[in-house]
Amino acid sequence: MRNETENFWKYYNGEYPLNVMVIGKTDCDADYYVKRNHSRIMAVEYITKGRQTLHINSKSYTPKKNCAILLTKGSCHEYYCAKNDYAEKEWIVFDGPLAESLIKQYLPENVYCFENCNLLPYFREIERIRKSCCGSYETLTDEIAVILHRMIIQIRNSVSNTELTLAEQIRKYLDANVEKKVTMEELSSVFNYSKNQLARVFKEAYGITPYSYYLERKIDIAKLYLSNTRNPVSTISQLLAFSDQNYFSSEFKRLTSLSPSEYRKKMNHE
Repeated sequence: MRNETENFWKYYNGEYPLNVMVIGKTDCDADYYVKRNHSRIMAVEYITKGRQTLHINSKSYTPKKNCAILLTKGSCHEYYCAKNDYAEKEWIVFDGPLAESLIKQYLPENVYCFENCNLLPYFREIERIRKSCCGSYETLTDEIAVILHRMIIQIRNSVSNTELTLAEQIRKYLDANVEKKVTMEELSSVFNYSKNQLARVFKEAYGITPYSYYLERKIDIAKLYLSNTRNPVSTISQLLAFSDQNYFSSEFKRLTSLSPSEYRKKMNHE
């Protein structure tokens, strides 16, 4: 078995909203076996080759290439590879209320394996961040918090689209692209309906226009970043694809009655 890891346990700070403990890659063989009872950590693993066996909370899976595995806090789990059926995977171990909130908000309860879920680009970004942070654990956790959020959305979107209504498909598309700039023209092209039809169907289902929903989701994510990272307001504005910081600040204040800086101070005080 070959294991490449970088360990950050010594920097763990219980006051941080997110702690990254270990980042690694593993080539699993017949000797590979892990068992945890009431795990104190969370992890996301991504199978890049082969397959393994996973038992978690009385459920069993056989994750294979392009599968994401979610190991939740407090879970009882064990995983291993069968003889002559090995696996290669990349993974990240983390902890903190921000991660728990994202998992609870985005992912279905009691589901631990997600098929056809390409997480490799996110692990490449994590690797880049790990190499560029120059020993700053605070910077590492801030930047990986953003990547983890995007990764969890990607996992959520791997869940089957079957039996989703048009309005649900639109909402799912907006959620998945909350950090981009999505227009009604783009939605019309993606779903092959007119802009007016899409707006009508969405408002009938949710009582709000697609644009207003999309803006509110951006502000919800901005709240998470303001409360749980040290990213500057200008950086958060750019991450959420606002045209400029002033527009972001004005829309944030319109929807929350506070400026981004005032909201951050309020949450830090609380």
